[in-house]
Amino acid sequence: MPVIPETFTKILEEDSGHETGGHYGAETIAFNVAVNDADGGFVADADYIAQKFHEHVLPIPIGMLSARVSCKGLNDGDLIAVDINPDTPLGAITADMAADIDVLPAPAAMIALLEAGTIYVGLRVGLDDGTNIDDLGCIKGWDPVAGTVVTSKKTVNAFVAATPSVVKVTGSMSPSIINGGWYEVIGADIVEHFGESKIGASSIAAGSTVRVRYKMAAGGVACRPRVTLEYLY
Repeated sequence: MPVIPETFTKILEEDSGHETGGHYGAETIAFNVAVNDADGGFVADADYIAQKFHEHVLPIPIGMLSARVSCKGLNDGDLIAVDINPDTPLGAITADMAADIDVLPAPAAMIALLEAGTIYVGLRVGLDDGTNIDDLGCIKGWDPVAGTVVTSKKTVNAFVAATPSVVKVTGSMSPSIINGGWYEVIGADIVEHFGESKIGASSIAAGSTVRVRYKMAAGGVACRPRVTLEYLY
């Protein structure tokens, strides 16, 4: 069974001081985005011309309170997202999959984690065979008897179990599971907040990766996104 970061066992639990010391902390993640950045296998199209990832590994466990995005100086229409432990591998599919399929023959480890509540409906999911990477949207449901998982998007490519074709999941601090965690930037002198409406903090284990994704809309110019994380430690 693959090693699953503790994030997925903790992210829904309210922090009560058992995981952290209850001290307040804040940190700003800032990075530059150029018009030719192409992280994550990005290919420019008529709508978006660049994509940049910036990752930060947490040295200690924290209780995430909220994330703030400063939109000043950013391009109107750009997209931003905040991921927790992106692309965590759960194992290979157990049968071949054709294109245009939304029922995943899931690895036994994935079904076990769903049964335990370690991972859950709404987490983003993808499929990677080393050549093709399909975004399957999010987990919609699962059948423990059949050993299958239903996804919100269908496969674009065909995948062979023996390759192997690996199932990967991603947690998110961003507000939209429908749009892959992306939030559209309003190019104005405002600050957007994620997570302020929830009660308590989302506990995230030491060693977890926080990834900020930024996608630049057509006509955009070089910019410097800033995301401020508020947390307990």
